[in-house]
Amino acid sequence: MKRVANSAFVFGVLVFVVMMPFSAFADDADILLLRSGDAVIVRYGLNAAPSTGMIENFLVSPEDYTNMMKTLSIFAAQSKELLISNEIIPKNGEKEKGKTLKDNSLQEIIGELLGRLPSNILSSGTGWVWRGGEHALIATNHHVISGGKYFRISFPGGAKAVLRLLGSDAATDIALLEVVSHEGTLPYALMVDTTCQPQNGDEVVSIGYPDGSAVSLGTPPSWHMSYGRFVDSKQQDSVFLKMQLMDNNIIPGFSGGPTLAFPCGVIGINRQREPSRIIPANVFVPVLEALLAHGKVSRGLLGIGITTVGKAIDSGWFIEHGRNPAEYPEKGIFVTEIYPNTPAVQSGLRPGDVVIAVSRNGSLSNLSLAELNPEAFQLYVADTLVGNTIRLKIWRDGKELDIAFEVGDRNETKVNLK
Repeated sequence: MKRVANSAFVFGVLVFVVMMPFSAFADDADILLLRSGDAVIVRYGLNAAPSTGMIENFLVSPEDYTNMMKTLSIFAAQSKELLISNEIIPKNGEKEKGKTLKDNSLQEIIGELLGRLPSNILSSGTGWVWRGGEHALIATNHHVISGGKYFRISFPGGAKAVLRLLGSDAATDIALLEVVSHEGTLPYALMVDTTCQPQNGDEVVSIGYPDGSAVSLGTPPSWHMSYGRFVDSKQQDSVFLKMQLMDNNIIPGFSGGPTLAFPCGVIGINRQREPSRIIPANVFVPVLEALLAHGKVSRGLLGIGITTVGKAIDSGWFIEHGRNPAEYPEKGIFVTEIYPNTPAVQSGLRPGDVVIAVSRNGSLSNLSLAELNPEAFQLYVADTLVGNTIRLKIWRDGKELDIAFEVGDRNETKVNLK
């Protein structure tokens, strides 16, 4: 484990963790899949559990939904009484005794009415306190809150809070919510240190609320911990998201919760299982900061389809277009397509161009030609502020040309980028 925090801070964490009673927040039944976690990592997980809560994602507010249910029940009851008390009168004016709706029970009528309504709870998952205070900030996954309008979090200490969405980013599956109002004392924020990097084999603990642990009748939700070890391997999910692998068991419901390593604090946000994968701190922290400041993550856009020269040869592009690959540079970014209504159209780029150098606002690129691969190029453009200028040196028909373009906003494009 690489320990970069100062010694005084680490000592403070050690003292707090070791002195904390083991049974303060959980009994043996709460510890799920206990593996090789030693006393320190076990207590570290118990220390973090109070700041980890179960998030419920509602279509309408819980209060409005409750009132709607009451109204429907009253309406159904009144309708039943009305139907039972009135005899059916045919068109000829003669009453037909005994023909009422007594054969249908009140429960059946209410059930039929309620059954036509969609479930109010769209989803549930886990969230944790990223920043504390009266209006604490809660981090979770985008897919936990997607489609919802109202959110609530319940903590194991009994505190509950109504949340509002500050912003979410589907590309990295991260969302940020803010406490609007709460009952009980809100827990403290969990420590995040992006400079502290676990090593292969270091013990980790993931915290979450398994599916089915919904809060009822004021009972605090049932949280669980899963222990395992850090795996020095990453898995690319998209150009913007490279997830860290774990060997523990992140089960359904853990999504959005924290994974911790001692003494780093939160090293990732739980995302997927089989194998267990987390969104590492060096990814989620900048996204949370952007969501807090702007409510969204702005990413630069050029609007070109790209690959390597080698893959262009393998795909048959040169045969299809009657070109000789021997005349082309061996390294660089090969342009395969120009998307309409993007900055690439105005830039003058063409399919078949090869990008051999990149600079931003006239400065030298931090990407050498050896590093100039499609993924690095996309990230370079995405990390450039919208409206800034990127300059490209390209190879075309045996000549080197300079091209400049103003970076567009990936969030605003209507083009289906491949």
